[in-house]
Amino acid sequence: MLLPIASTTVSALDQDGDGTDDNLDACPWAKGNSSVDRLGCPDSDGDGISDWTDRVTVHSSGFIENATSWVGNDDVRDAEFSPNGNWVAFALESGHVRIHNATTKVNVLSRQLSSDSQVLALDWSRDGTMLAATTGDGDDELYVMHSNNLSDIFTHDVDTGGNDDAGDVEFNPNGSMVAYVVGRASTQSGVTGEVVVIDVETETELRSFDPSTVSDEYESVGWSPDGRRLAFSGRGQVFTYSVGGSWTATTTITLHTGNSAPRIYSMDWSPDGNYIAACDAYSQGSGGNSVHVFNATTGSQVWDDTGTSSCESVEFSPDGRVLAVGWYWYQTYGGKIILYDTQTGNEIERLQAEAVGQQRQADPSAPATKKKPQHQPATPARTAPAPPPRPCAGP
Repeated sequence: MLLPIASTTVSALDQDGDGTDDNLDACPWAKGNSSVDRLGCPDSDGDGISDWTDRVTVHSSGFIENATSWVGNDDVRDAEFSPNGNWVAFALESGHVRIHNATTKVNVLSRQLSSDSQVLALDWSRDGTMLAATTGDGDDELYVMHSNNLSDIFTHDVDTGGNDDAGDVEFNPNGSMVAYVVGRASTQSGVTGEVVVIDVETETELRSFDPSTVSDEYESVGWSPDGRRLAFSGRGQVFTYSVGGSWTATTTITLHTGNSAPRIYSMDWSPDGNYIAACDAYSQGSGGNSVHVFNATTGSQVWDDTGTSSCESVEFSPDGRVLAVGWYWYQTYGGKIILYDTQTGNEIERLQAEAVGQQRQADPSAPATKKKPQHQPATPARTAPAPPPRPCAGP
């Protein structure tokens, strides 16, 4: 059941500050200087044509596997490219964060954040100088680190009680704030979840949220490209709030109702700010197994696709024209990354991504239960030394 509920937002002349009045701006939630095809949208090459029209991302089929040398003996919970594309950071079940050179695959930095908890999520600041990470039940910490040496800028206790996991984490566009979510570590009850925004400079909590009427557990969080909206997902719902001031609720999108509503594992804003994608898990008797794309302003659904397995992750291409969706391993959609046309929902290509090794357990229950890691000693970096500190350049 889809019940989008949109509240009235405050009107202003040019809210995203890109010089284009809101009534003319084709991308009101993203700063941009395009002027030829659409006014006020991102234009990375400065030719006046928006990235959307320039199609700066490959859109035809025929993707070729780059390498399999990433395979190791540790489960990967998250992987994030640096803004400049030179580095890849991995969140590992063993409690490690590792940074690899994206071209050579060489591990250049490694740090074990916890000996009894897995690292669940990562995010780079947009300038590449900071890396945020969250750890699961047992450690329950947010780490904000210098990306060039993985030393702490600060840590923040995210514990809300037993059976809680600090999940997704994301910096706002200018790196002044970082938001994280707290959800359920297992299928057992007893979690007190929330969404929290931290001021990076003062290391203090600015705001916390717990608006769900279904269950106070949250899975994913993201900022609009201009930083004026914060979106996050709970069980069966996606919420958006204005940033700063009174942090007013702006839109609530209800995908499913009831206590057994599927968990929305992942969500993402398109780079032009016009779309929000959401990805829900299997829930017996309550639907799920679907990807949804919405109008970011109104909350109305543009399209959806129901698969055969839990939908695990969503990510828009840099120009916003393609949505990549990762599915769990079950049946025909399982173990695949499916590329969709953002506007139409038409499938572009399926990339096989089935995990190496034994399939651990049946799809309906596996995503809801996260096992704790066994202790592993810290692993030193490989032969390539960590690069020296460089401002605004990442590792």
